[in-house]
Amino acid sequence: MSPTEYDYDEYIKDDLENSRVVLHVEKFLELVFDIPLPYHQGKLYRILDDKIFCRRMTEFLAKCDAGLEKPLYGDIAPLYDRGLELLDALDPLPNDVTAREVKTSVDNHDILLCDGKFHTLGSGVNDRRPLHDVENLLHQNDCPTGRTVPSTQDDAVKVTSAASRKRERSGSLDGESETPATKVPRQSQDPFSSIRNVPRLSPAAEDDAQVQCGRYAMELLSNIFLRSHAILTLFDSDGFQIHYYDRSVIAVSSVVSLSSREGQEQFILMLMGLRRLNGLRLPNVLHESQKFYMEFIGQISECSSKEWCRMFHGMTLRLGGETYTLQEILFRQPGVVGRATCVVAAKDSHGTEVVVKISCPIEGQTSEVDLIEHARAYASRDDGHKWVLKHLPKVFASVDIAPDPRSAQRRLCEFLNNQDTKWAGKQKLVYEIRILCITVVEKLHPLLNIASPSTHAQIFFDVLQTHKWLYDHPRILHRDISMSNIMFRIDENGDYFGVLNDLDLASLRSDLDSRLVMGTPPFMAMDLQDPYHKDVQHLYRHDLESLFYVIVLLVVRHKIGKSKRGDKRVQLDDHPDLEGWFDPKKSWKDLRASKNVFMWEMPKVVQDMIKPDFKGFEEWIMRLRWLFFNGLAARMEAQYSNTYPPADSVPPVDPAWIGGGAGVKFPPTPQEKVPYCEETLGDFITYRNFGQIMLRFGQERLKIRYRYQVP
Repeated sequence: MSPTEYDYDEYIKDDLENSRVVLHVEKFLELVFDIPLPYHQGKLYRILDDKIFCRRMTEFLAKCDAGLEKPLYGDIAPLYDRGLELLDALDPLPNDVTAREVKTSVDNHDILLCDGKFHTLGSGVNDRRPLHDVENLLHQNDCPTGRTVPSTQDDAVKVTSAASRKRERSGSLDGESETPATKVPRQSQDPFSSIRNVPRLSPAAEDDAQVQCGRYAMELLSNIFLRSHAILTLFDSDGFQIHYYDRSVIAVSSVVSLSSREGQEQFILMLMGLRRLNGLRLPNVLHESQKFYMEFIGQISECSSKEWCRMFHGMTLRLGGETYTLQEILFRQPGVVGRATCVVAAKDSHGTEVVVKISCPIEGQTSEVDLIEHARAYASRDDGHKWVLKHLPKVFASVDIAPDPRSAQRRLCEFLNNQDTKWAGKQKLVYEIRILCITVVEKLHPLLNIASPSTHAQIFFDVLQTHKWLYDHPRILHRDISMSNIMFRIDENGDYFGVLNDLDLASLRSDLDSRLVMGTPPFMAMDLQDPYHKDVQHLYRHDLESLFYVIVLLVVRHKIGKSKRGDKRVQLDDHPDLEGWFDPKKSWKDLRASKNVFMWEMPKVVQDMIKPDFKGFEEWIMRLRWLFFNGLAARMEAQYSNTYPPADSVPPVDPAWIGGGAGVKFPPTPQEKVPYCEETLGDFITYRNFGQIMLRFGQERLKIRYRYQVP
């Protein structure tokens, strides 16, 4: 899905609702900036008593009193500048922090000014100051001018090559920013004394301001390369609030008033903290050439989606002994918190098209690269499994970057996870450390790039078999089957092979005890979206249900038309009954209800939904849907008797289908009672039953790849 198809605000609101914590400003300074408390008062007094700093502060507060918002930029920037100049002289840098790193950290700090309606008026610290490269990240020999690349904090790096190896309101900013933040004793024995009684912002003004900040942070995290976090300061009159965003949490400080001496002290401490942040230390991986994206930094609110898609254009990536030239963004995941996958088109040094995936998986989980390499290695050691290599993605190189032990991420993780406190959405927030992962993979063809229903059918059948092989042999469960994750490749003979792509959310079967809900909402199984059963484990049949939804949404929401060039293309032609499945404002409960209605709908209604171009799928849709109908009926029966009536009428098994066995149970009639199996929804949702139906498309028998042998 392209970046323009999402209503990002809904995802940001979800993050604010479930992943946002409010800390007293002093606790915020301690955790995010590593400011030791109690801090040295002498340094602060020397800055606050500086005549130039006092004059600039007086000028800024005078304009605040006059209600002049836009002109405040001309007074905030000099205030920052003077504070930093004084800190350079009074606060020596740590031995391992270079002046270049300090310059980079401060220049990467963003200011957001708001008027009374909390609309963005601009951003940037001081446009007059030159921006500089990160020394260990960029090579300057081809750079005509210096540019800043926002960076993560000091990180530990692990580089490998292919040869060697999707989420879960407190605190705001109101118009009464003259009220200073509540003072907390610095030596308190209560670990929560710095959190309780935090000034809250008015709910009416909160939403727009916080969503605007979240939108801005999302742009910085999603489009500004190699950034683990974003820090911005939200000003409203003389009050300000510091915001910290990473892929695990949104942390905001209590409101601070610059009208008070205490607030001015905390402003200086913020500047001190910015200077303490280290830059990213990477091997020579990224190289900028010609086209720079940094020109958009100060114009985020004016940038169109087309411009954002070209943010990486012209940059090069060096991994695994190869150099890749980056192009446009093909996909980015909405929101701030989460894996945040961003997919970028690229070419290698030979002009071969590849794809660069940038994501933030949870530290300690088996990575997508490891799962792919594990599956490919398993297939390569036995001729009977080598068929699946044509149906798996191929990895060329990857780099994993983990936060340094001194980073804000580590401090926040330790504090939030070790405190028995309810944070966001009245629930305890678990901070999960996320690493930055950059992977170069083979470019595949999207499902919608082919306008042949029979080829679509073979691709679906290939994916069914590949998914089962992964489950049986390397024992991997995909957990995120969706339209964008079913792709295909074409070999040298022009033959099409369905590929089960994107194992970002996949897991080894031995690691499924976490019971994390995974998937893309329109395609997720109904059980996984049940708000009353949040501990449902992801089962094999849930992925089969997702595959069924992919088929349904292809044939109901699309038609085959002609492009501007005259060739046939699959085009969106939405159906009113199903377009709501893609509405980000729709809750999982409502989405589950819509899917349930579809399962129990009258057959004639479902048949009429299928577009004429895809009528060949009608038998598949009706028979697969009937499996779910029977399975749901069996579950209802079992709820009363712990058993259910099995099928009495079983059609003969197609001899070509290697699955064999009992065939498809269609339809059931009361007979001898047998135990109900929840794992297969009463033995209806199985690979054998799906394969029996999908083996033939009209009069054509599709190709069987997997000779069903469970180890």
